[in-house]
Amino acid sequence: MQDFMGIVMTIGFLALIVGIVMFVVALLKKKNKKVSLSVLGISFLVMVLGAIGVGATAPTETASDSSSESKVATSVSESDEMESSSDELDEEYTFDSEVEEESSVPAEVNITDYNTGVTYDNLARNPEDTEGQKVTLSGEIAQVIEDEDFSQYRLAIDGDYDKMVLIQIPEELLSSRVLENDLITVYGESLGTIDYESTMGGQITIPAVNVDKFEVTGQAE
Repeated sequence: MQDFMGIVMTIGFLALIVGIVMFVVALLKKKNKKVSLSVLGISFLVMVLGAIGVGATAPTETASDSSSESKVATSVSESDEMESSSDELDEEYTFDSEVEEESSVPAEVNITDYNTGVTYDNLARNPEDTEGQKVTLSGEIAQVIEDEDFSQYRLAIDGDYDKMVLIQIPEELLSSRVLENDLITVYGESLGTIDYESTMGGQITIPAVNVDKFEVTGQAE
């Protein structure tokens, strides 16, 4: 719009010059001055209108340009804020690359879940079928093998040394030491069987259980 009004003003200016020339020529030749004055007046009017139009459209376009720049700046600002927010979420919600080792101790132990009816005979005769099943066993500690992460014990079921089970208790469950001749009830999960060498050099196979909870109920006489 500003360009159009500029063209109008230019045309008016040129017409004004032509009108002045015609008026001067008319004076010199003493011809019809009214025509020259009319051309001069119209040309001046056109030039004035063009100048007014240019002045009126300039602020509008400037305001439009300013508004456009403001919108672009706002868009860039919002984009930066979104990226910043996304980075904060990534930092806040960044997850660890190393997976923590699972504890061997369940968060909660419901001892009724271990009353499955699985007996020593089931563990000894069908280790593959009972492996992974929950069990409840009671007996006397016949041997203690303590270690840093867990301790192992040979448990004589119901005090019968012919019915041995190897039980494994994680260190975090041991608030105090478990000793030989302690009477104990354990709640755990069958690990199948384990082999070990006897003092006579023979191989012995017995059931093995990982303990999730235990109770020392007394000591054998």
